[in-house]
Amino acid sequence: MSALWACAETDDDRNMEAYWIYRLLKKNNKVPILVFDKVMQVCAMRSDGEFAMEVKEDFIKLGYEQTEAFACNFLSALARDSKSLSWEVDKQYRFFRSQVSEKGWKGTAALYADLVKIYSKMRRGDDVLEVLRHMTEDNYEPTINLCNALLETSLFSGDSKILRVLSSWYKNNFNVRLDYGVICRMMHAAAADADAQLAQTGIQLMAKAGHPPRAADYACWVRACIKGDDLVGAVEALIEAQGQGVDLLVGEDVENESLRWTGGVELQESMAMALSRSIRRLDEVYFALVDLVRGNYLVPRMALNSIIMAAGHMGQIDRAFATFQEYESLFDMKYDLHSYNALLWASAKHRNARVNTLLTIIQEMEDKGFRPNGYSFSILLESMSETGELVGLEDLIMHMKNENVVASGRALRRIAVIAAKASQWKEVDLLIDMLKSAPHTNRLPSFFVARIAQLRAETSGDPDQPSSAGSSV
Repeated sequence: MSALWACAETDDDRNMEAYWIYRLLKKNNKVPILVFDKVMQVCAMRSDGEFAMEVKEDFIKLGYEQTEAFACNFLSALARDSKSLSWEVDKQYRFFRSQVSEKGWKGTAALYADLVKIYSKMRRGDDVLEVLRHMTEDNYEPTINLCNALLETSLFSGDSKILRVLSSWYKNNFNVRLDYGVICRMMHAAAADADAQLAQTGIQLMAKAGHPPRAADYACWVRACIKGDDLVGAVEALIEAQGQGVDLLVGEDVENESLRWTGGVELQESMAMALSRSIRRLDEVYFALVDLVRGNYLVPRMALNSIIMAAGHMGQIDRAFATFQEYESLFDMKYDLHSYNALLWASAKHRNARVNTLLTIIQEMEDKGFRPNGYSFSILLESMSETGELVGLEDLIMHMKNENVVASGRALRRIAVIAAKASQWKEVDLLIDMLKSAPHTNRLPSFFVARIAQLRAETSGDPDQPSSAGSSV
């Protein structure tokens, strides 16, 4: 018996001898209850759920009732063994919790840690939170090591419920400097799961760890609010970003181009689309901005631009122009390239969009000293594709070339196909040259080359007519 006790106190392969001693005692029908406790302790130490099940069956056959120590070790053995079935763990944990209520049992910190880890790996966030609650009820505080392990598993699974609890602990209870990359992963999980609270805590964790939040980080917060239908919350996130000197439309001036934020336009469009789902939403955010002005606070440009864009998308083009005119008169802000692009987008998305209206806005931009960028011309070209109004297309292309501005590949391809259908081959060739010289373009998409070749053959009457679009692809 003393040899068995010695085996139970070792944490190396020598404790395997406990199995041999147990089987010897079992063969001789001389297994006292204390032996079961020690053998189960060894099973827990060796993460051997399979042998633990065998020991428990023998234990039950002899008519013994589980003791607190036996039950804890049995549950730990199951939880630590990757081959254990979830229903086995659940069944034993339910039994253990019933004994907590009936007999006042208390789990160990190690047991709760084992359960948290296995439920986290199973991606059972609600069960993880329940175990953590039981853990704190038994007056155990989660250790930093447990939280680090749980954080990594939760980031992998994207479980925002667990991440929300962990982020709060890291923020309030631990004096730990989390890596910027870890918090970024947390922010992206928040954006994907529409968890604005987690995203906001992520920003606070960055500040605590000495990592200045970047435009992409605030964008996660804004995106989480948009996906969660909290558009006023999105405005609050934009206000905080603005207060920290972060412009989500412009991004940071960084040496490493790969770190530069370029998603402001897409984020602004997402907010505009969310606002355009109902007049109530649009009014709610509009009057929130009016309240900011009355309180002498700066209004986030992206929020105001999104209102202009949303109004146009809803067919309220007069409201879009009226809000644009309020840029200076009500909101006390100067027009800029992005405000004009918002008006362009609103005019293009209006169901009765006219290319002449967009050209007038482009002309006013240039007269005011705002040089239209690739996004400006992309909006214009997309509108020309939608309406089929191609008058002045050649002049527009030459103007873009002279200004050294390139529209998006999608806009150029769409208008090239429309021009090809209209047999405007000079414009098509100019657009193809522009596509070939565009940054980050190594080759033209095969589907586009094939479509242009097909249309050229149809208009020439010669199905074998080669396409200049594919001559140097």
